[in-house]
Amino acid sequence: MTCLDLDSVVYPYLDGELEEADRKDLEIHLASCGACARRVAAEASFQGALRRSVRVQRAPAPEALRAMLHAGIRREHRRVQLVSWARWSGVALLAATAGVGWLELRPPPPDPVNEELARRYQRRLPLEVTNPAHETIESWFDDKLDWRVPVPRLPNARLAGARVSQVGEYEAAYIAYQAAPGPGTPERPMGVFVIDDAQGTVRARPWPDVQVTSVRGYNIARWRTGEVVNVAVTDLDADTLRSIIAGARPATPLPPPPARTAAYSGVLRRWPTYDITPVSAH
Repeated sequence: MTCLDLDSVVYPYLDGELEEADRKDLEIHLASCGACARRVAAEASFQGALRRSVRVQRAPAPEALRAMLHAGIRREHRRVQLVSWARWSGVALLAATAGVGWLELRPPPPDPVNEELARRYQRRLPLEVTNPAHETIESWFDDKLDWRVPVPRLPNARLAGARVSQVGEYEAAYIAYQAAPGPGTPERPMGVFVIDDAQGTVRARPWPDVQVTSVRGYNIARWRTGEVVNVAVTDLDADTLRSIIAGARPATPLPPPPARTAAYSGVLRRWPTYDITPVSAH
């Protein structure tokens, strides 16, 4: 090893990172070269002084500094909690708002009575009586049902006939009409189910507050007269259906039915019901 090689090996030598063979070569050279030996000694002294100058004796932090650090940590912890609470509160509020909006906008659950009425009407079962007189059909129901059936008198609706029907658990009278949307327009079929609801279990508002909904492509109008619920089913548009029903008015109660035949063993109930007669044209 020569003096020119010293620059590349002096610092690895002082740091103990020089290979064994190179270290021996350097020490042989230093033993014979005073200049290189003095330089290596000076570098070693400088490194020692540098290490001593940066060596710091550990000591506990002052109490004021410790209190300040703890207060800062507590403030940061509260800030993180508030940010987290605000974020999750916003998410919860958004979810609650969306839930309320969905509850308000979602369609109402299907009414099982309306579903059954639409299916019954769609089947178009044959009529059992085809006499177009309202009184005749009311009398015909007298020995079929144990309650009086008021046949609605509806304007622009021609009576076609009737039959006994069943709507779920309710025994009903089915009355068929041919209704005209307006003068000179073709008639369209319309059926009215009359249901005895003395217990008030069928949802219906008193006439003339008529509820109109759409089920299976049919418009269904429901209203109550006393203890009787009337439900009209048709493919006429909703406005025409409302105008037909709104153009009627309550009339006097029906008289009680005649005595039933011996074949019927039930108890005949008599209560005032309501008829519907047309309003005079203006």
